[in-house]
Amino acid sequence: MALAPTLTQDSEEDWKIRASFSRGRYRFSLRSGAEDLLLNDLGYEEGDKIPFELLRTLIYAGDAWLPTRSSPDIEAGQDLLVPEDSRPMTKQEAVLVSTHLESKRYSSEQIEALAAHIEDTALAPVLDLDTLEGKEEWVENITEKFFSDSSNKQNKEELSTVSETPMDSVPSVESTAATVLHIGQASLGRRNLSRKQRQADYEDAFNQAVNLAIAQNVSAVLQTGDLFHSRSPSGKTVDRVRNHLTRLKKADIPFYLTYGQREVEARTDHVENLEEEGLMTYLGGQTVSLSPGAVLHGIDTGSPKERAEDAQSSDGQTDAVSLFAVADMGGEAIDDSDTFDAIEAASPVAPAAYFVGGNNEPIQGVREKKLVSDPGATENTLGKRTLKQPETPDRGVCLYTILDNQIGIERHQLEVREFKSISLTLDQQTTKDDIKRAFRRYDFSEMAVLVELTGERNDEDSLSRKAIQSLVADQSFCARVWDERKRCSKPSDASGDDIGSNSPSESDTARVTDDRADEVIQKIVSQTSLNRDQVERKVSHLTDRSIDREDAARTVKYRLTAEEGTNIFEITAVGWYRGHHLLTAGFDTISVIADASADTLSKTKGIGDDPAAVIFEGAIALDTGRNLVNELAHEIGCDDDEIRGCLNLVRASGVTVEEAEKTLRGLFRQENRPSIVDVEGISGRQAYYLYEAGYHEIQQVAEATEEQLQAVPYLGASTANKAKESASEFVGA
Repeated sequence: MALAPTLTQDSEEDWKIRASFSRGRYRFSLRSGAEDLLLNDLGYEEGDKIPFELLRTLIYAGDAWLPTRSSPDIEAGQDLLVPEDSRPMTKQEAVLVSTHLESKRYSSEQIEALAAHIEDTALAPVLDLDTLEGKEEWVENITEKFFSDSSNKQNKEELSTVSETPMDSVPSVESTAATVLHIGQASLGRRNLSRKQRQADYEDAFNQAVNLAIAQNVSAVLQTGDLFHSRSPSGKTVDRVRNHLTRLKKADIPFYLTYGQREVEARTDHVENLEEEGLMTYLGGQTVSLSPGAVLHGIDTGSPKERAEDAQSSDGQTDAVSLFAVADMGGEAIDDSDTFDAIEAASPVAPAAYFVGGNNEPIQGVREKKLVSDPGATENTLGKRTLKQPETPDRGVCLYTILDNQIGIERHQLEVREFKSISLTLDQQTTKDDIKRAFRRYDFSEMAVLVELTGERNDEDSLSRKAIQSLVADQSFCARVWDERKRCSKPSDASGDDIGSNSPSESDTARVTDDRADEVIQKIVSQTSLNRDQVERKVSHLTDRSIDREDAARTVKYRLTAEEGTNIFEITAVGWYRGHHLLTAGFDTISVIADASADTLSKTKGIGDDPAAVIFEGAIALDTGRNLVNELAHEIGCDDDEIRGCLNLVRASGVTVEEAEKTLRGLFRQENRPSIVDVEGISGRQAYYLYEAGYHEIQQVAEATEEQLQAVPYLGASTANKAKESASEFVGA
């Protein structure tokens, strides 16, 4: 008999789902997004039985897969044995799963499998398949979006030949989309401006890239040289990188590295050690398969001919798109590159695109119908040359999607250390107070500040460079001052008020526009800790779904600034899209939603009957749940967090606050303590359902058989055994 799918952890504490096939029980690995859904949103724990229809949904969505096979594995989902005792998803579970599914992209094969699967499940009334974005369409959209920037328009016509038609010598193949996150110069461990605190900025940028790779569930991460800044980085720096790479490994995302100059000239074995630990793969001279339709070849610095000769099709994929990862291409022109010439002359396979490294600034272009892309450095390298830059340049990484001989490019910006460049013209009469007044107009608290001193100085009467640097460093994250003043033996007639750049320049003045959306966005920036780019990304959640930009900005402002306890986005089933339409319809607080009805909510655009019911129940729970938790905690005399944690878990199972109240009182009432909720090894939700099933005392759990306990919802074989052993130990049986 087929057993219900069960959530388990392996020896490395990675989450798996065990499921039945005709040939036995096998473990499915899980993407990080699926883990969050199961553990945090749905409240499942180790040993819990998972609804069969939920597992099949995760498989078709590419969130669960057999480690020996590629993902998504439609065939594995079809081959599963249907258990006799698996319960269906609850309505609330279906709404939360649909919200998760709407955040991902799918191949046409996946959408077809999902459409056939959900017809007879709780997902049918809540998931609109038209809202699921296809990867094929997305590739076209992000390519169009990238080239809408005026700086890239000149290459669009030429690149479209690469992206929209079969490439020379590359026959068309049916393939699953491959996604590659490309990181440029990371320079980890760098103490830019000779400031130790700048090391954390470079690591933070790398951490953001890793987070993005995991969130996007990419096929691979590619680093084209310059992973570390030093040829012999400190042990602490290597350990921090090890932690980031371990996260990628747990997400089953390979990290590929081609050697740049710093790796080639490394004086320690730090890179080799990381490779031996299985945290990265050295790509130089190697060919790896990204998908049935794409392979990646590695080219180290200084050896394009030798490494290109090693390029080959992977696993017989002679018709796959060949992508070349090339380190240290800094300074070489795209159209006149000795490196590219050497590769093309030596390689037995035709390059379709070059993913290169070595450039500080991002580069996108075309060389004879071949895409050339370098995301540039992940963090700004500050120095005297950046004094002339009025604003902090954007830094980012590139996400490539390769599907059926098309290459889509999406650039993701990283949050980097903002810096401010200031030029001060001083004379012999300038005082420390004058300089303080000049600096007061700026908020330097989280900025790196670069200051150039010009004018005249007198060794006896003027402030020293060191004194001025100390002054600005006290107000900023870090600072560096360059002294270009001329020495003068006579005092000048100029007054100390004449500090040349003391008045704001055009670049220091906030841009004022009549665009109301921009005004709303600016208000968000001023009222929150987010910068403009971060806010714009949140606005795009809605504008990407054809919501007016001003309306989208107002929804973002509400979500980020509404008072806690009233914000409708606190309701679990309310995401960006549903929340926007609820606000538009006037449902602007949790209480307003709780005072409505599910029927009224269902008439709101983008909601529907089942989501409306879940949202209504969620609002009621938040509106009355706080009161119930506080009331019980006061009445019973226990920690409100303990009750709230149990209530949240059972609510994720579809139980309303009103339905839960009686059992919660029984579990937590002081005169009943110790109760089964006090037994270590029995979770709050398991205790709730045990109490519901009549196990009101710990002794009853200890005396029950494992078969009897397995009949209780959310107790599988392992959790039933654990509950019985824990109860027996508690009572001393």
